[in-house]
Amino acid sequence: MNQVEKIFSNLPFFKNVLINSIQKLTEGKNNQNFKVDTDNGIFFLKICHNSKEQGINRQTEYLILEKVYRAGIGAKPIVFDPETNSIITKFIDVPAWTLEEIRTELALKSFGESIRKIHELSPINQMSELRELLDRYWCSLKNYSETKIFKSFFEITRKKLDKYYQLKDIKFCHNDLCYGHFLKNKTTIFLDWEMAGMNDIYADIAAFSHFHHLDNEQTELFLQAYSQTSLNRDKLTAYQDAILLRELLWVITKLREGYTDYFYTDYRQRCLKAVMNKYKNR
Repeated sequence: MNQVEKIFSNLPFFKNVLINSIQKLTEGKNNQNFKVDTDNGIFFLKICHNSKEQGINRQTEYLILEKVYRAGIGAKPIVFDPETNSIITKFIDVPAWTLEEIRTELALKSFGESIRKIHELSPINQMSELRELLDRYWCSLKNYSETKIFKSFFEITRKKLDKYYQLKDIKFCHNDLCYGHFLKNKTTIFLDWEMAGMNDIYADIAAFSHFHHLDNEQTELFLQAYSQTSLNRDKLTAYQDAILLRELLWVITKLREGYTDYFYTDYRQRCLKAVMNKYKNR
């Protein structure tokens, strides 16, 4: 009996369910993913890794899945197994949005509206502020030589986040708005809610811009659909810098944890280059 079969056999919900097939999907950066076809439907199994610096609470993640499913923007959660740190949801057999599709005018307007709806959801007790996440990363990495070269950039950016802090901007956020996390359903379904919680909305907006390489025109299209009132562009720029820092500190952390394949080494170089270019151009 393999790992997936053991997990299913130990859960009362799947006690009398027959597994027809198991397909390992592309592995996430914080988990292992499987498509499990049974005689009672098709399910998505996520076996979660622990991540101290990211502060991910899997029980809270499951409660968030229930929340966003009720809102019509998430997959249906089935069960959380604390013993194996696994989450099972219904499998949604629709294609994911591609990077190229997301960057089109109609898609940017649609995502602006959808992300605004995420931020309009009721608040929860889970705090996931970008400022705190950066502090945790920096505390664990600040003594390494590779972080000392961008220490000044970190300090400047971190002070700007404090400067622009406003309680009214702290709302329920996804915190990982990256292509591959969006499914094309009747309405867009958002995946990977493990980092979700109360954060500054500018962090989500900056992350969406960062991951999808939006130019100024594309950013304006997205922002106009997101809000009828003008957003603080200086604050957005500060948060774009902060998201870049988050990604760099995250990938350095992963390399320190022993993840050494090409994705991590290449991503570190690209993030570090971008950070140093920003610092030189100040």
